[in-house]
Amino acid sequence: MTTALRDIENVKKASRFQVDGYLIKPVDKRRLIEEIRELDLMREAV
Repeated sequence: MTTALRDIENVKKASRFQVDGYLIKPVDKRRLIEEIRELDLMREAV
């Protein structure tokens, strides 16, 4: 999930909906790649 909302209530709400990841806009490219790898959606380059 990406959002412009960073307050704790919105983070908790997302957790209740069982989101796999929570990124706050503007999205940091390194953090996005880290989240994608943690979800096993991208493999390391060979």
